[in-house]
Amino acid sequence: MTVYTELLRQRLDADPDDPDRSLDSLMADLLVRRSRLGRSRLPGARRRPGTGTRSDPAGCVASAIGYDAALVRLCRRLSVPHHLLDHFPPADARAEAEAALAERFRAFRP
Repeated sequence: MTVYTELLRQRLDADPDDPDRSLDSLMADLLVRRSRLGRSRLPGARRRPGTGTRSDPAGCVASAIGYDAALVRLCRRLSVPHHLLDHFPPADARAEAEAALAERFRAFRP
C-alpha cells in the first residue's frame, strides 16, 4: 500500500460519508477542491495560506488528499467504480475516476 493511499483512507475514516448529504453538496465540494488543487499547482498564482506551494509540499499533499477524498465520496454515492483506494493505485486513477464521473453525468443530460 502506498503512503498516499493510507493517508487518503485515514482522511475518509476521519470524515465518514454522510448519507443525508445531497448530491449537489458533494459535487460542489469536489469542484471547490478541484479549483484549489489547480491553483496550488500554478506557478506564480496567488495562493491562500494552507493551500500549498512548492515551498510547502505538505499543503500540496493535503489539497490533493482533500480533492481525492471528495472524488471518492462522489464515486461512492453514484456507484462509479474507481481505483483510488487500491493498495497500489495506477498513476492515472484520479483521471479514470474523473472520466467515469463525467460519463455518468453525461447520462443525466437530456
